[in-house]
Amino acid sequence: DLKVDLYVPYGKEPGPTMLYIHGGGWQTGSKEQYVLWYLPYLQLGMRVVAVEYRLSGRAPAPAAVEDARCAFLWLAKNGAEYGVDPNQIVITGGSAGGHLALMTAFLDDSMDSACGIPGPTPKARAVVEYYGATELESLLLENKPHRSKWLSGPGDPVAMARRMSPLTWVRPGLPPVLMLHGDADKSVPYSQSVRLGEALSKAGVPN
Repeated sequence: DLKVDLYVPYGKEPGPTMLYIHGGGWQTGSKEQYVLWYLPYLQLGMRVVAVEYRLSGRAPAPAAVEDARCAFLWLAKNGAEYGVDPNQIVITGGSAGGHLALMTAFLDDSMDSACGIPGPTPKARAVVEYYGATELESLLLENKPHRSKWLSGPGDPVAMARRMSPLTWVRPGLPPVLMLHGDADKSVPYSQSVRLGEALSKAGVPN
């Protein structure tokens, strides 16, 4: 069983919500660990929904992507009873959470059958992501254990890396994206965000 934590104000009409996906290299972290990061959004009067997903020690890719996507679909379908406007869901996260935020917003419905949640497929209002990986194939070649472990499921790891790369899914009509990335990042190269920005602009997606 996977759960989400909802931080919602009492007695207010449904409003905008941040769907927060935590980081940790797909191998560590929890939705409870990042609770202080939710405060700025709550102070703005927004709701926050924090996502739990399967870490690499429990299941390799694409499990974390499926779980984040399923949380989004669940929220869009059921959120109104908790004060969430399904048309105003922004997806956010940092590091691995940034990658998962992008994948959650960018995916088509090809993986949605894993969720068991009937359509129609919703669309995020926007994505706010911090230094998330956008192209995993080149990162896989660096042979860092946490990345290799996450991409070590059945089949070809390179093919999985390509499938799990937000750049693979760029196309017209995606929600607007705000990327925040330091140019001295030693974990995920700054050039990854630059490449995504260029691809989004070419597709006509505000970023």
